Amino acid sequence: MKRPDALTCLLDLRSLREQRAGETVVGLRRSSSQAAERVRLAKRAIDGEMRKVAIEEGRSFDALAGGVVSTSNLREMRHRFDAAAGRLLALETEAAAATDFERERRDQLCGARDTHRRYRLGLEKLESIIELQARRARSRQAALTELSDEEQADGLHSARRPRQI
Repeated sequence: MKRPDALTCLLDLRSLREQRAGETVVGLRRSSSQAAERVRLAKRAIDGEMRKVAIEEGRSFDALAGGVVSTSNLREMRHRFDAAAGRLLALETEAAAATDFERERRDQLCGARDTHRRYRLGLEKLESIIELQARRARSRQAALTELSDEEQADGLHSARRPRQI
């Protein structure tokens, strides 16, 4: 295999590798944005639950303020508050998991971008080497053509002149 063929084959391989790395970046970018959306939704759910709990607490205390307070009413209120606290804890755990997943995806995306940049720079370097080689080959070919033309011209001049002995 000649050197230009090897460089062209290497260029094709590096181009495919760079293309796959670019596709990986696109996929991870999409996944990262989906993870960020999950975090936003989880935080929104926590805010909604907090508002709902605050409204329930207000209603419960308003109901207690005007009447007789019994232990069953207090137990019922406590169970509702414990249930609300459990729901909030579950939502916060889900939000923390979503945040961790988003951070993981961002780190993966950063690594994939670095890899893609390295592959792209390697590809550009190889392309410049191939272009330099092509320019040199054209220069050599032009020099050989000029030399060949000069030799042919010298051959014609010597054939026309009679030889002097």
